[in-house]
Amino acid sequence: MEKKKKIFGPIEIFAFLATVGILGYIALKGGGGSILERTETVEITDNPNFVGGEKKVKKSRNEDEESVEVILGQIADQYSSGKSTQSTPKQLEKAGMSKDELEYLEEVKQKKKVEESDDSIDWFSVLRTSHKTYSNVKSAFEKAGINVESVEGNVASKLANEVAARSFYNKLEEMFDIPSEDARAFAEKGEKAVSDWARFVEEEIKQ
Repeated sequence: MEKKKKIFGPIEIFAFLATVGILGYIALKGGGGSILERTETVEITDNPNFVGGEKKVKKSRNEDEESVEVILGQIADQYSSGKSTQSTPKQLEKAGMSKDELEYLEEVKQKKKVEESDDSIDWFSVLRTSHKTYSNVKSAFEKAGINVESVEGNVASKLANEVAARSFYNKLEEMFDIPSEDARAFAEKGEKAVSDWARFVEEEIKQ
């Protein structure tokens, strides 16, 4: 009697399983699955926000401005009461103001006292307006690619660059509506500091 031939031999079974495995792999990969799992390692490094075991918190620009306004309010109260002290510049310096801005605010104060009687001056408004003018002029330089801190008060040296100068004059016109030709004419006088430009802007705004 003739024996029945086997449908699947060892070779056929192996080939079948291999085919199923390949198809399964393709299906998993195409469906977003992954046979391999990736392991991740986390390396713990020194945190630059921690200094001496204490967390170093970086203030935002808004927080800096709020701090400045608080100090300006305190100084305004001192001016109003006639009790301005030698600690005033230190307070302003602590608020992040440069020496050039401190001198500018002091000049604003002296000029205002000549123009009006002490009793009628709203010192907070005066100081706040002057600080904002100075900050905006400084911002105009920075937006023109001029690093005010690096030139140490001699911003005129950077205006010798025609590209930077044109950008700065355009920024002043956008921010304060001062014609570029007027700003250029002022630059030709050789004024060097940001405070000089802040005074120029204040005079132009009054006209």
